[in-house]
Amino acid sequence: AFQGELVLNPADIQAKYHLGYVLLAMQEAKRGMELMKEVIQTDPNFGNAYFELGKTQLQQGNVPEAIMNLEKAAKLDPEQAHIRFQLGRAYVAAGRQSEGQAQLDLSKQLKEKARNQPNN
Repeated sequence: AFQGELVLNPADIQAKYHLGYVLLAMQEAKRGMELMKEVIQTDPNFGNAYFELGKTQLQQGNVPEAIMNLEKAAKLDPEQAHIRFQLGRAYVAAGRQSEGQAQLDLSKQLKEKARNQPNN
C-alpha cells in the first residue's frame, strides 16, 4: 500500500517513513535505511526516522553513525524512553560506559514516569 502511495505521490513523507519502517522490520535494511535517509532529507525534524536509522545502524555495528542519529532523535524528542534506551546501548557499544548508563537510567525513569501518568 505504501509503495502504491509513493507511485501516486513520490513526495509523501509519511508513506516513505512507513514503507522504510516495514522494510527494516522485514530485514531489508539497505532499502529501509535509504528511505529513512530520504525522509530526513525532506524533513530534518522527523525524529522517528533518525531513531529507526540509528537503531538499525547500531544493529549492524555502525556505532558512530548510530550515535549521531540517535542523539539527533533524542534532541528532537527528549522524553522518549525507547530513544534513550537505544542511545544508551550505542554509548556502551562505543565504550562510553558512564554516558551509556546515564541514558539507560534516564530511559527507566521516563518509562516509570509514563506508567504513572493518568490516561487522558
